Amino acid sequence: MTTKNLKVVLDSNIYISAVLFGGKPGEVYIHSIRKSYDLFISLLIVEEIEKCLLQKFYWSKRETTTYTQQIKRIATIHEVKNQIQGVCRDPKDDHILALAAETNANYIISGDKDLLSLTTLGDIKIINAECFLKSVLG
Repeated sequence: MTTKNLKVVLDSNIYISAVLFGGKPGEVYIHSIRKSYDLFISLLIVEEIEKCLLQKFYWSKRETTTYTQQIKRIATIHEVKNQIQGVCRDPKDDHILALAAETNANYIISGDKDLLSLTTLGDIKIINAECFLKSVLG
């Protein structure tokens, strides 16, 4: 499988780490901008990013909107129709699993220990940014 055929879902913590700290999440996000793979997101994840940047990191509304608009331009927005429940030990992460399942994603990239502890959901691999960069985009 070439990377052009990959479907990827990024957890909100990857978007937040990318813009605030760079590092491996930043590299993953740059690959998203370059369209190295097909990126999927839901409006619920966009809202989570906005809330975190505004309330936890005290970004201005303008800065936050600029960033989330960029995300919406590079990702395909998909609204989750079917919920997955009881798979992840943190029920707030079930939405990401459902998004990945509905979009037939190959990977979920996350820094969340609850998601990473699953390692897979069917054929979907759940890995951190560093593993994705090394093993997939290498």
